[in-house]
Amino acid sequence: MRKQKNMNKKRLSRVFWIFLISMMSLLFRSCTSPNMIFANAINHDELTKQLVVKSPIVMEMEKLEEPERVLEKEEGSYHLISSELKKVTIEGIPTYISAIVSYELEGDQLPPETTMVTLHDERTDSDYKRQLSYLNMRETEVLWEKTFSFPVIISNYDAEYFQLADIMISKDEELILYASTILESMGLSEDYYHIDTITWSGDSYEKDGEVFREALAEGEKRIRFVDVTYGAEIKTPEVTGYQYISTYEMPVKKVEQMKKEEIEETEEVGNEAMVFEQSESFSKRVLRFLQENITVVAISSTFLLFVIAVFYIWYKSKNGKQKSQDLT
Repeated sequence: MRKQKNMNKKRLSRVFWIFLISMMSLLFRSCTSPNMIFANAINHDELTKQLVVKSPIVMEMEKLEEPERVLEKEEGSYHLISSELKKVTIEGIPTYISAIVSYELEGDQLPPETTMVTLHDERTDSDYKRQLSYLNMRETEVLWEKTFSFPVIISNYDAEYFQLADIMISKDEELILYASTILESMGLSEDYYHIDTITWSGDSYEKDGEVFREALAEGEKRIRFVDVTYGAEIKTPEVTGYQYISTYEMPVKKVEQMKKEEIEETEEVGNEAMVFEQSESFSKRVLRFLQENITVVAISSTFLLFVIAVFYIWYKSKNGKQKSQDLT
């Protein structure tokens, strides 16, 4: 009987220590640094880097070049994966245009307020027209030309006084005496026109019962040569062109620099943790674990005490039964 009793005690003791060792193992596993797990979980998948390239716009499709299959860049080779031909409308370009136009002006004549100029569009290699406005004028030369002449028609030539427009002239007077009056009746200024001679150009003639005679007035007129500057804000014509929009792709490792920094940071944290664990005593580590995991420790301790109490009650109960059998 006593031998059996000792064996039961040893068996109970062995179970107790196995349970205690298991709980301690669980405790130490909870203390394992999470940084090592993170380091092992780094994703080494590969990604691709894309590059979109737009070809120059051309006006004729025949001049459009096919996109290259491979583009060589400093970071590597990009391979063509798709290409799309597009028709592109290019809006006119706002710009300022000025032009100088030369004129020959007679008397007090003024240049035109606007002028139409022809411009060249290099994009389409074609001409187009735009209207410009007067800005300023500069005289380059002034002279008197002896090219001024006009006919003078005399009515009632057979009377003692004949009529020139609204002017009554004596038959015995020279017409040149009335040169200023003739210019004024025509709306011309003596500042710009001079009559030097008025001569008869033929005999008198009758028309509708009235006698007429013609004369020719000759003289000079003032001519101005000027350069006129015109300008305006204009817009070039809209044009239609063609271009390729191509997408290239290059395989690359997943953000190499970021991955390197993550690994270095992980190693640094792991090294610091190892140094810290080596410098701390076992008791301090256990105390730090208890402070950080107070809930888990409390539950585990309660459970452990409960199991010990069950074993103790079971053991006492069994010893009591054994003693009763020995007495009987």
